[in-house]
Amino acid sequence: MVEAQNAIVEKRSQEIQTKGIALETLTTQNDVLNKTVNTLTQNIDGLMVQNEKLSAFNKTITQKLEEVQKGIVDEIAEKTDIYIEKQILARKLDEAQLKLNLYNEKNSNSMEKNLLKYDEIKAE
Repeated sequence: MVEAQNAIVEKRSQEIQTKGIALETLTTQNDVLNKTVNTLTQNIDGLMVQNEKLSAFNKTITQKLEEVQKGIVDEIAEKTDIYIEKQILARKLDEAQLKLNLYNEKNSNSMEKNLLKYDEIKAE
């Protein structure tokens, strides 16, 4: 009977020892997982800071791009206005040139008529 009790005690002792080893293993795994969680948390924090910096940089670049784009649009509008004004002035110049040519032609015809009349009067 003592032997049976000793066998039971030994069996229980081995079970306790096995459970102790399992507990140590689980504790070690838990510690490793906690360290991994801490490392991942730090990585996430670092990535969030980096993301905020990139977001701010992106906002700055977007603002500068919009400013440059507005400048280009303004310049195009100004050049368009200048081009239109140039076309209007060219048309007015053509009209003035045409009027001048007509005036000169009229005067030339009048002058020729006057010269002919003068020659006729002189010949009389």
